[in-house]
Amino acid sequence: MKQQKNDGITLIGLVITIIVLLILAGVSIAMLTGENGILTKASEVKGKSPEIKAKEEIQLVLNEWQIEKRATTKTIEEFFNAKVGSKEIDKYEIKEDGEIEIYRDNYYVVINNEGEIKQEVQKFIDKTEATYEIISTNEVVYEISILFENQIGIQSVLCPNGTNVNGNNQNSVVIDTYSVESNKTYEFRIQTQEEVEFLTLEIKNSLTQEIAIVENDESGIYPTLYADGIKVPEKTITIQYPEDTKGYYSKDNGTTWSEYSGEIVIDSDIVLKAKYKMKDKITPVVSKNVSSGLAPDALGMQAYNGNLNDCFELIPYKPAFLKVDSSAIGKRITIYGLKRVNSNDSRHFIYFYSSEGNLLTSSDLTWVHQNNGKPNSCNSFKYFTIPRDCESIGFRPGGYGGYIYNITY
Repeated sequence: MKQQKNDGITLIGLVITIIVLLILAGVSIAMLTGENGILTKASEVKGKSPEIKAKEEIQLVLNEWQIEKRATTKTIEEFFNAKVGSKEIDKYEIKEDGEIEIYRDNYYVVINNEGEIKQEVQKFIDKTEATYEIISTNEVVYEISILFENQIGIQSVLCPNGTNVNGNNQNSVVIDTYSVESNKTYEFRIQTQEEVEFLTLEIKNSLTQEIAIVENDESGIYPTLYADGIKVPEKTITIQYPEDTKGYYSKDNGTTWSEYSGEIVIDSDIVLKAKYKMKDKITPVVSKNVSSGLAPDALGMQAYNGNLNDCFELIPYKPAFLKVDSSAIGKRITIYGLKRVNSNDSRHFIYFYSSEGNLLTSSDLTWVHQNNGKPNSCNSFKYFTIPRDCESIGFRPGGYGGYIYNITY
């Protein structure tokens, strides 16, 4: 009789299988959770991911610079300014030794002026910067506004009078009004996301002892007609800051700030602001109304900016003057203007004078179209050729006045 084959699992085979599975399970657990396990390594990578992400994003920008610097005349400063504008990096700072710090998401890398990394990615702990402006003063008591700024976020500001201002982790906190006395020192406690800082404030009797805005040119400037258009002679401003401080200025009433490196050129009336930074100090912001220096009878810039909605107004019987450079002699200019609404007698005249003030020639400058509230529909213009020996041009409006909005070739 044929014996039937037994294909089942023996007890010994089952035991061996279980042992092998237990060994494999132990190895797997060790690989997952051990000192060098996958989960441990993943946890470490996860903890470093913001740092790695910042480093990689900075490296991409640096790689791009290595390519672009060979194909463009753009400076490294212009390149990084564009990257700040496109928010590919947060900011950059050029140090006195020429090295550059590139910041991204609270981390930074130090490079040389060739774009090569000199110091690997580091954690950035920003220090709070603070400035104050005087709102009003009554003998020794000052009402001031204070601005605190920190890129990593401000949680709160504790004032000396006990008031606690919630910063909500914003990059800036403003205290609109705070009362202080001159020649007294005040300490503010700032809690950021990283640390606690203490900044001191002291109001001095005269802020001009700290910052001085000096206008270098006298008034009496006239716009000048050159072969390539009308230009206003440059007026320069010098700002004097305390020693060993970094100064900044703003030409748009504090909206944007630039680092001060020398004389500032202006060509219009502005509110110029100046400030400086000092570690652990709340420093002042000084403001000054600065004039472009145009003479009272100078032709205003609205007369040649081409903006129909912002014309230069000719006051009745009050002449306005424009200087003429020798390069413009013989050129034909086109003058665009408008007369007043419903003005029956709005005749204007243009006069050409020599350097001695002698009248060379004159002409009628009466406009056809009136300023009827729709200046874009108006197109009054007249041609004139600059005569030989002309040094200045005078515009004399009639009894109703009028407007000039552009002068071109």
